[in-house]
Amino acid sequence: MGLEPDSRAAHAYIARTPCKLALVQPEDMLEVLEQANLPGTVEQHPNWRRKLPLALEGWPSDPRVAATTQAIAERTVGLTAGRGRPQRVPDATYRFQFHAKFRFADAIKLVPYLEKRARAARTATTSSTTTR
Repeated sequence: MGLEPDSRAAHAYIARTPCKLALVQPEDMLEVLEQANLPGTVEQHPNWRRKLPLALEGWPSDPRVAATTQAIAERTVGLTAGRGRPQRVPDATYRFQFHAKFRFADAIKLVPYLEKRARAARTATTSSTTTR
């Protein structure tokens, strides 16, 4: 399907969507495997207190930061970046919580299933609007 199993590819995809606001979480960009927040924990997990593996001063020379910056810089709301034609609005959005046992490669394996679900939903929506 042409999907790359890395955070730059995920950010490039986000940049091509017509959303009004796109954010980059530094932990994703820097490929931190441990979650920044573990819901349901207070003392057992250092929620939102982890230090990033790269100081802010090192960001300008880091290739991961450069790749993410480039992907987001190519963003054109409502248009496919650089092609000048309308971007198809996603049928659905999904949020994955990546961690040591669930990475981008694992998420990519779910894409065919999610695409099948989206097609079924489109068909159901089309059928219900034509019968009214």
